[in-house]
Amino acid sequence: MSLTLESSFTHAVAMPSLVGPEDPPPFVKIEGGDPVLLVSPHDGNYVPPHLGTLGLSPDTLNSHMAYDINIRAVRERVLEIMEKDKRVGIYSIHTDYSRLVSEANRTEAHFITERTDTGALIEGNIPPILTREGMYDRAAMHKWGNAQESWLAQVEQRLTELHRPFHQAVTDTIEGLYVNYELCIVIGLHSFTRDYNGRRRDMDMGILYLRNDNRKLAELCERSFKQIFPDIRYNEPYSMQEYEGIVAAYGEDQGAPTVCLEFCQDVIATPLQVEAVAQRLVHFIEEANRRGMGRRFDPDKNHKPRPATPPPGYNAGLIKG
Repeated sequence: MSLTLESSFTHAVAMPSLVGPEDPPPFVKIEGGDPVLLVSPHDGNYVPPHLGTLGLSPDTLNSHMAYDINIRAVRERVLEIMEKDKRVGIYSIHTDYSRLVSEANRTEAHFITERTDTGALIEGNIPPILTREGMYDRAAMHKWGNAQESWLAQVEQRLTELHRPFHQAVTDTIEGLYVNYELCIVIGLHSFTRDYNGRRRDMDMGILYLRNDNRKLAELCERSFKQIFPDIRYNEPYSMQEYEGIVAAYGEDQGAPTVCLEFCQDVIATPLQVEAVAQRLVHFIEEANRRGMGRRFDPDKNHKPRPATPPPGYNAGLIKG
């Protein structure tokens, strides 16, 4: 469940900066020489000291609920191969902040998540008048007038210091690539859990996309990975068109060919697995570039999404495993 919020707030509470000199920047951008952009919105699990633990245990903050486990190793290895072996780098944008602090894969209206994938409330992400059970605390309601300003100020702080800078960096980079190269391919990187809420996922990899303009790019990606993954599915383990507030297909609204890749965590868990996945991803990037698949399309035309059926038990309100 995500907290639905307005995109701007009015408040008079002075708050210390969320991102201090000892904290990571809201995003990290790596420049390249090829018009390809890797976007990793769940790369890290950092929580600013100012926010404490959000009321969560260390185990939770180190679990998939907080970030996409093992995906950083894949991203870093791809960049290393492209720079050292191929003699040309690609672009990359990631954030070290946990999605429990700012869900970079959501729109502004849904960027703070209230519940974990088990349905438990995240204490640090709910208004102070709500209890852990999600009920209104009558004793706290009369204090809401005082607490409201502080709460909204903190929400706006996460929005302006973390969420917006990340998305602006992605938008600006895509536009810059089209200016400099007249080409751009955007690849989102994610991982998922083998078991989710008692349901086993047999697939090894998912390729997500929305517009039919990206179908050929998705099919090329599938062919590149078939050598190592026999079970690859489109728009699974979840469908972007069904997921409220999701922005996994960052470049599609800008007309940039885009695919979002989901890898099961147990197929990128060892250095050998990471190497195999990274090599296939590099192969996909090279083939896509060779075919000139980064040409801009009109986002207002031919954008009917590929049909997709949400898996059993699908609930758009929770963190996706």
